[in-house]
Amino acid sequence: MTTERDKILTSQYPENWEQFENLFIKHYPLFTPGWTMISNAYRLAKYAHREQVRAGGEKYFSHPRAVASMPMTMYEIYSPVMIAGLLLHDAPEDSELPFPRVQYRHDERDIMYPYSIWAREAHRFLSRLVGSESSNFAITLTKPHIEGIEIKSETEALGRYLEKLKKANDEIKLGKMFDNLHNMRSLKALSESSQRKQINKSRELYRPIFESIIEDPKYGEFAADLLDQIDESIKTTMSSWNHIKHF
Repeated sequence: MTTERDKILTSQYPENWEQFENLFIKHYPLFTPGWTMISNAYRLAKYAHREQVRAGGEKYFSHPRAVASMPMTMYEIYSPVMIAGLLLHDAPEDSELPFPRVQYRHDERDIMYPYSIWAREAHRFLSRLVGSESSNFAITLTKPHIEGIEIKSETEALGRYLEKLKKANDEIKLGKMFDNLHNMRSLKALSESSQRKQINKSRELYRPIFESIIEDPKYGEFAADLLDQIDESIKTTMSSWNHIKHF
């Protein structure tokens, strides 16, 4: 489905708001509800990630911005819920927005909110800015934090996250595929051991969920194509291991 030319085009991600806005402005003119939802999500996500960088040294916000652009540039999907949700998909996990995790400090220890309370309040805050559906999209793609009450280990946090993703609608699952594809395309910035860890996570944990929407009449064709591209990116990375060993 996706031609080589398309792949070249989709590798050229928007680098600022003007370039990003140009992708959807014909569908959601200035100050319409769709434009406002996406604009609010963009500005909140940019602020949330303002001090963070990725492994490759680039500003972290370049990742959610790129992921949110992919539905539009690859398949002409202009769902404002998906675009806003993808812009915000890392903000709740990697920052204190939209709602802080720490309730108070006691004996020099952070006492955290139980996950269910945090999720409720985070959803309430985000809903005011981007609507309930986009808020749910972003929080579903947020791995729960370990707070020692409802979630006591990394295993429990990952299990809760995967359970949420399995129960999510197909639009959210497709959104996670764009996120995973961009991560697989960015593996070169990581060490080989980290690359292997990310690839195993993609194959063993996410792929079964991704495969569940291939038969979806609305998104199935896109999902099948994205799976092919994820596989292609993984193979490219794995071939570099062999090249290094034989060098």
